[in-house]
Amino acid sequence: MYKDVLKYSIFGILYHIMRLFRMHVDYFHPERFSHDIPLYAYPYLPGILGNKCYGNIHAIKNATGKNFHKHCMIEHGLYFAEYVLKDECIMPCIDTIYTYSNYRKNAILKEFGKNFDKEIIMVGPYIQYVDYFKSKDKLKALKAQLGKILLVFPTHSFEDCDDLYDFNQFSQCIDEMAKDYDTVLISMIGYDIQQGFDKQYRNKGYRIVSSGTRNDPYFLNRQRDLMELADMTISNNIGTHIGYSICLGTPHYIFNQDITSIKKAASAQASDHLQAIRDREYAEIKAVFNSREPIITPEQIAVVKKYWGPFEIKPKFYANTQE
Repeated sequence: MYKDVLKYSIFGILYHIMRLFRMHVDYFHPERFSHDIPLYAYPYLPGILGNKCYGNIHAIKNATGKNFHKHCMIEHGLYFAEYVLKDECIMPCIDTIYTYSNYRKNAILKEFGKNFDKEIIMVGPYIQYVDYFKSKDKLKALKAQLGKILLVFPTHSFEDCDDLYDFNQFSQCIDEMAKDYDTVLISMIGYDIQQGFDKQYRNKGYRIVSSGTRNDPYFLNRQRDLMELADMTISNNIGTHIGYSICLGTPHYIFNQDITSIKKAASAQASDHLQAIRDREYAEIKAVFNSREPIITPEQIAVVKKYWGPFEIKPKFYANTQE
């Protein structure tokens, strides 16, 4: 028992030291995200371990206020094709699951049945509930300095999986779109920078930014800044960032190209049925985000609300300074 107490105390101290350090590291210093932050959970609340990913727990607390259920599991990102984190959902120590949308709630209930004993609460896109990383005055100064911004989200890898794609094909798209913007920013997660995947973009002269690493409690705060600074975002794969960009009022374009995912360890493959569902859902999203025009359409809003949940687009931080 004493060993467990010591272990959790050490991890807790390390986490909070790294948290204090990271709160002063902004998106323009991606090299400082060379190591991830160690997560920890107390033995009586093991369900909160994954909740700290991306700072999601702070977003949910802001969304729910005094009604927050601490014995909870927060879905880490938006999952498709009825994918459910089964082991986490049935942990006896939790009584609540927080997720994005009715789409996700139905996926969980389909897996466990209508008599599932956990309360499922939908909050919409998590990013709408976090504060800015920088002050509004500093963000306005940045906007004046950088001008019209194109923010790029290349598909990113994880420790157990590398995503491969034709860089020249994607960079040609970026070059074509860049002609209409003053600044191009390439947003990369900390792991990709650790692996050196940023070098090919740097060699093209692009500027690299980062919202941090997966376990960084300020990830969403940095990402909100970048998305609201941007006038347009683009990516080459489906991900949570698409709905986040739209809910913050920034148009998005999906560059459709083949992505090859290389698993580093054996893992279960999706059935033909689930793969067909994923393909259909991806096609639905890609169909409405196939334009490079910097506008948000009613069709895009409808798709985002379907998968990411409820939101209302609000004026950006610099709206009252624009002519």
